Amino acid sequence: MRTEKSRLRRSLLSLQDLLRRNPHWSVREQFNALNAALRGHYACYGIAGNFRSLQKVHRAVERYWHKMLCSRSWAGR
Repeated sequence: MRTEKSRLRRSLLSLQDLLRRNPHWSVREQFNALNAALRGHYACYGIAGNFRSLQKVHRAVERYWHKMLCSRSWAGR
């Protein structure tokens, strides 16, 4: 079983929207919010044979969060 592409895309967009709406939060608050959202996603879609889709979501969120954190100041990284 695999996650349907439209649902995967919708999940990624909602997680990106979460980060985009709250760039002023501290890193700890962002981490907690992302953790809760990812745990909910894993609870819903975490079934046998779906590890690859879960991994895609995790990697995409890591990349996007890094991009958002780098854009918060002139120092970057």
